[in-house]
Amino acid sequence: MSSVIDKAALVLRLTGEHEPCTLQELTVLSGIKKPALYLLLKQLVQNGLLAKEEKTRRYSLGTGVFDLAARRNAELAAVHFSRHIAEELGSEFGEAVTIARLSGGCYHRIAEVESRYSVKVGAVDGRENRLYRSATGRVLLAFAPEAEFRKILARAGMPTPSEWPRMRSPEQLERELRRIREENFAERRTSDGEAVFLASAGFDRNGSAIAVGVNFPLFRYEREESGRIRARLARAAEQLTALLSGENRR
Repeated sequence: MSSVIDKAALVLRLTGEHEPCTLQELTVLSGIKKPALYLLLKQLVQNGLLAKEEKTRRYSLGTGVFDLAARRNAELAAVHFSRHIAEELGSEFGEAVTIARLSGGCYHRIAEVESRYSVKVGAVDGRENRLYRSATGRVLLAFAPEAEFRKILARAGMPTPSEWPRMRSPEQLERELRRIREENFAERRTSDGEAVFLASAGFDRNGSAIAVGVNFPLFRYEREESGRIRARLARAAEQLTALLSGENRR
């Protein structure tokens, strides 16, 4: 057991199984020498992964452990329910469906369904340019917290004409993102006129946006009633919000 991470994982597991524990009890259980264990326990307490009761000098799991577990459970729920929504939309429209969110300021796809047609529109490749070139990316930018949006803009720069035509200034970009936010809807058509990308936002229980998008070849999109597609996309986003908030668990 050479690494500090291995030792920390062992101590956390043993504490969870036997809490509240003294330093001596954890020394016996872990086999780690007392001076090294004392320093490790001190670091785990400082980082909120363990809590120490000063009167009894016993250790229990800290709130940081539960925060990590809650965050992980929220991520798993987002993936699970996003797949459910994506499959419903894919079954209804037969088109490619993408559900994505921001993670560390980058576009992160969490669910995807391919089109059942031979002529189809896939997802946009790349990490940075998906935020500009896809409807889901534009929705995520529109609902990103101000500080996160500023960091993304500083890192990625303004969209190029191929990524977002006629977007010439940061002020113009902000106005367009404000419009997307107010309507909770983004539409992007490719420059060759062959495909259209549509997206709306759902939200997790922390209020972070999750973009729900459908991609159509333009010739099939024009056969459909655009208002019906937009309304269905909005309902799917609302359903995802309800599932993630626990209001409509199935």
